[in-house]
Amino acid sequence: MYIDTILDEIDAYESSMIMMVGSPFSGKTRLAKQLEKELDGYVRVSPDYIKEDLKKELGRDVLTKEIYARVFDTIVKYLDAGVNVIYDAPNDYTYNRKKIMNVVQNHVQHVICLVMTTDLATCLVGLDNADIDMDPKRVEDSYLSIHTRPPHIFEGYDLVMGVGLN
Repeated sequence: MYIDTILDEIDAYESSMIMMVGSPFSGKTRLAKQLEKELDGYVRVSPDYIKEDLKKELGRDVLTKEIYARVFDTIVKYLDAGVNVIYDAPNDYTYNRKKIMNVVQNHVQHVICLVMTTDLATCLVGLDNADIDMDPKRVEDSYLSIHTRPPHIFEGYDLVMGVGLN
């Protein structure tokens, strides 16, 4: 899907959060950064950056629950300040998507879900080319979770769009 089509759809919604959904190396962050640049009034929130900030702040490794508590607090603070959010995380499991929807439901009018349609082979090539220590099984599990239990409007989204990058 082309960026102009995505932008046209998103422009129809005021006071919104965009939730990225996709396996590692599916192009979520690349698209999220592009959207942040193209859309006025949006900021990207990523657990990866928050993890690094917490490590510096606390001077130790941080627990996943600490990271996501800060992520959710950060998202709510932005939304309450009238800043739209692009939530840049895999959001590959239904439980995790429901959790964030419960957190933001009283803080935002619309949630748009962009689901990366990148094939598994491409994601695995991205992992091979990356300078990161991640088990390929993590990528495979994420991919399978998204494709066997994809996001849908019954999870509370105003719009769910599949996105393939060139």
